[in-house]
Amino acid sequence: MNITEIAAVIKKSNRTISAPQCKQIVSDVFNALKADLANDESTTIVGFGTFKPVTRTARTGRNPQTGESLQIPTSKSVAFKVSKVFKDSLN
Repeated sequence: MNITEIAAVIKKSNRTISAPQCKQIVSDVFNALKADLANDESTTIVGFGTFKPVTRTARTGRNPQTGESLQIPTSKSVAFKVSKVFKDSLN
């Protein structure tokens, strides 16, 4: 699902908001999430899950084609933990 499809779902359930406004709202939510993660803050959406920034340490890897060792630098990523309510709704 992309931003336009999410906005279309919101538009169906709320006819007072225009499609461009729905798309802007969805974009604003994701931009706020990205900003929090960039500032090393986790974000919890109750009933959905928690997005948490994680730092991967530098490590030695291996090129699968040549077998040559190479150094993989430290990097930031995002971990997601699904909420119990959401997990239970899937089962």
